[in-house]
Amino acid sequence: MPSLALNAEAWHLDADMAARNCPVLNPPRVKCAMLVAVGATESDEFKSMSQDYADVARATGCPVEFMELKGEGHFSITSQYMHLGSPLMTATLKLMGLN
Repeated sequence: MPSLALNAEAWHLDADMAARNCPVLNPPRVKCAMLVAVGATESDEFKSMSQDYADVARATGCPVEFMELKGEGHFSITSQYMHLGSPLMTATLKLMGLN
């Protein structure tokens, strides 16, 4: 699990703010299926945080699909929603029961 102290420092948060906003420390309260997607061009830290969140959500009983999308980054990943048949769009429609 990534160090909360390192994350807080990187985002200029104090410890209370970091803990309050850390998804890994605040697991989902509602048990529902979810998709956690991260771009492959993200930093190892962002990829690790995404995987950690998926693991925490699974541990609470949520069915989770984790995806690392080749060639995508933090801002470009949502462009997959513009293309029917893209991996992210396909997985999202499947999660919604629409494919």
